[in-house]
Amino acid sequence: MLADTSSTPNFILPNATILVEVVLFLVVLGIVNAFVLKPVQRVIAEREETIRSGLQARDSAQSEAAELEQARRAVLEEARAEARGLIEAATRAAEELRATARDDGQQEHDRLIAGAAAEIDRQREQVRSDVLSRVETMVGEAASRVAGVPIDAARHRDLIQLAVAAAEGN
Repeated sequence: MLADTSSTPNFILPNATILVEVVLFLVVLGIVNAFVLKPVQRVIAEREETIRSGLQARDSAQSEAAELEQARRAVLEEARAEARGLIEAATRAAEELRATARDDGQQEHDRLIAGAAAEIDRQREQVRSDVLSRVETMVGEAASRVAGVPIDAARHRDLIQLAVAAAEGN
């Protein structure tokens, strides 16, 4: 029993259904590509670009932060140097003021000592004059008593001063 070969399909030569299915598959694939894949790819590309720009922004922000940190350190070091200079200048000014005040104080001390010494000398001379005057009077009175005659102090002043000088020498 031989079978009719015209009714059996040949699997090497496709029949029209397979060709229609392939064409329909390609049409569906084109529609999926146009309406699904391309928008998805576009979103993926946009997200990649957003991520790339975010990474670039991060890198530039990090480099800017590093530059700002260097600038901050430079400004801080400059401020510290300026502060050290101000402190040194203030210390020098304080030393100068202290030296000036010490000199002024020493000058005032010397002036007061000189004034006090002059006052003491003046008072010493006044006391000496008073004492000499009293001694002259006492010598004149003593000489009058010893001699028994009144002695004029104005007339014998040279003798009285000689006696007082001799008394000072002892």
